[in-house]
Amino acid sequence: MQASIALLSNINMAPLQNTLQQEGFAQVYVAGYNQWQTELLNPMSGLYATNADYVVMYIDAGEWQKGNADAGEIIHSIRHYLANRPHGSILLCDMVCNPLHVGTYTAPASGFERSANDSLYRLAGEETRVSIIPFTRLIQGYGYTRLFDPKYWYLGRMKLSAEGYRLLAREIRWIIQALEGKTRKVLVLDLDNTLWGGVLGEDGWQHLQLSDEGTGLIFKELQQLIVQLSRQGVLLSICSKNNEADVREALERNEHMQLHWDDFVAPRVNWLPKDENLRSIALELNLGLDAFVLIDDSPVERALVQQSLPSVAVPAFPTDLTRLQQWMLEEVIYPYFARTSFTSEDRDKTAQYQRRAARESERNSFSYDDFIANLKIEIEVEAASAPTLARIAQLTQKTNQFNMTLRRYTEAEIEQMYNSTDWKLYTCRYRDKFGDEGIVGTFLIEINGDEARIDNFLLSCRALGRRAEFRMLDALRNQLHQLQLKKINAAYTEGERNQPAASVYKLYGFTTLDNNEYELQI
Repeated sequence: MQASIALLSNINMAPLQNTLQQEGFAQVYVAGYNQWQTELLNPMSGLYATNADYVVMYIDAGEWQKGNADAGEIIHSIRHYLANRPHGSILLCDMVCNPLHVGTYTAPASGFERSANDSLYRLAGEETRVSIIPFTRLIQGYGYTRLFDPKYWYLGRMKLSAEGYRLLAREIRWIIQALEGKTRKVLVLDLDNTLWGGVLGEDGWQHLQLSDEGTGLIFKELQQLIVQLSRQGVLLSICSKNNEADVREALERNEHMQLHWDDFVAPRVNWLPKDENLRSIALELNLGLDAFVLIDDSPVERALVQQSLPSVAVPAFPTDLTRLQQWMLEEVIYPYFARTSFTSEDRDKTAQYQRRAARESERNSFSYDDFIANLKIEIEVEAASAPTLARIAQLTQKTNQFNMTLRRYTEAEIEQMYNSTDWKLYTCRYRDKFGDEGIVGTFLIEINGDEARIDNFLLSCRALGRRAEFRMLDALRNQLHQLQLKKINAAYTEGERNQPAASVYKLYGFTTLDNNEYELQI
């Protein structure tokens, strides 16, 4: 990964540097032993000099308690750093106390842990640039004695075991992927012995292993997890060698089925090779194959897809079905679909693609001009508000095809622009006779005197092909005219997949300058 990291702690965390580098982070700065506070408070420290994208803080609760300190000191130091350094985010591990202590059942340690973590989570809720790494969840999942090894404390002031460092590094990678929007968009599911137990064509929908007991409950709980994932904006599709009529019947008639036919987009239920079907799904959804994760119980099918389509993620299916739910969380959801926030557009994602399919069907029945006129498109461009910042950041992270300058920003960076008098952010909403698509585009505008520079113009692929971008530019021009600005400067940066945006400024009427630069008098 390209992101740079700085490590701060009150114990020796040097081994985490090597582990993070194994996770793909090339630039990792490690502060001196117990120098975390000096590094945060001193603008001349190595921390400020490194200009790290992410500052990872691990404060050992046991050592912290020895000084009779409270979380307020940590919070003060973090706020000082954020105020003096506009770039970068803090990833703060929550505190974990040794479950064994002299007070035995009086629980003073756990009381300190709760109080301290309540303060840290409040800080994360107030500061967009602070996120919590849930180290307590790792302890709950793997056990204190597996993640800590006391012998290292006496050898070199280190407390974590090798497994503890590995799991913490993995957690850091996952949360950074989520913060930067580097997650997948589509979960493609096999059916037989994957979404349910048994073979539909042999057992019939009435006798599938899907129930409230035993193996049937395992698959039912897996489906419940997938339903939650869908509600968070992940698209679901099917790639199964079956008869479509049988699958439709099973999904609608089995009383224990948690997923139904309408929960899926671009389903492929046929006897074609799965790599061919995946290419077809990607084409229909207008997404790159690197947006896909395939779950399939067959090692043969997985090997075919891995060899033919290496950009598709194909996690190994567990041989022990009792671990299926844990596997789904640990090997699928966290590595590929982790999120730090959700938008209203996310919750409507499946319906959005279904409306898109309806539009495409109608498009084939009209001439292009008649199709556009018949859609009754309405465009609304308005100044961004605080609740829309997460969606704006998401558009910069996820949009590939209509991304003018390929610049991508975290939510914290978007918030900084929003709070600056030098920037104006605008959201673009789209609706037509098929429904309201919500915020599908954004303009990031930097103001310099009486000129505006379009830092980026982004438009979701679900609004492409309907000339919406030209109406959005009309509305932007009106907005900037009201601010008494005289000129718009813009640029296009060529990438692997953003050709749909290449000629928009020229077609709209911008004057072409050198090096894909453009200008327009307001």
